Amino acid sequence: MRDPLEQLVLPPLARKLSRDAPRIDLRCVQARRRNVEAALAAGTLDAAIDVALAMSDSVRRAKVAADGFAVVARKGHPALRGGLGLAAYLRLEHVMVSSRRRGPAPEDLGLGQLGHHRRVRLRCRNYGAAFRIVQETDFLLTMPARYAGLLNERARHRLLKLPFAMPTLDLYLYWHEAAHDDPANRWLRAQLLEVLGKSTSVSKTAR
Repeated sequence: MRDPLEQLVLPPLARKLSRDAPRIDLRCVQARRRNVEAALAAGTLDAAIDVALAMSDSVRRAKVAADGFAVVARKGHPALRGGLGLAAYLRLEHVMVSSRRRGPAPEDLGLGQLGHHRRVRLRCRNYGAAFRIVQETDFLLTMPARYAGLLNERARHRLLKLPFAMPTLDLYLYWHEAAHDDPANRWLRAQLLEVLGKSTSVSKTAR
């Protein structure tokens, strides 16, 4: 799984393992998306959690969560006293989180379909850093709503609704057909599904 999901999933999973499975050790890694299917087939990955990926029918999947997007702004932002509309979203400057050097984020693709473009002043790789950047600037940050709620428990920024329609960000649990009936893999999937259901079912309401 990728870094943001670790913070949502691993703490409750660790509590569950420490209580119910004291002999089980767990390793969480980040794999290149193009290598996930081969790693599942080889057994070097038991399961993967990610967005919708193009894989063959030999990889099974289960949708485990659907998340929306929130816009993060610092408290007291001078341009947002009346809320956030599309015009303000386009006029203001943005920080964007991506592991890629270039290319659009999902919100940029959504804006492009509407014929709009925003200015990304800063591109970084970490949502925690982006939260600090929002605190120090008037930049806006668009990100998955549930993760924004988790990070905002300490930051106390404003979480606002995205002012245009976007498809949900869907998460899937993947495992290989060859491991489908393996008792250990079935047990692991059951733990992940239980924790994912609890960890991703509650979202802070944007305001």
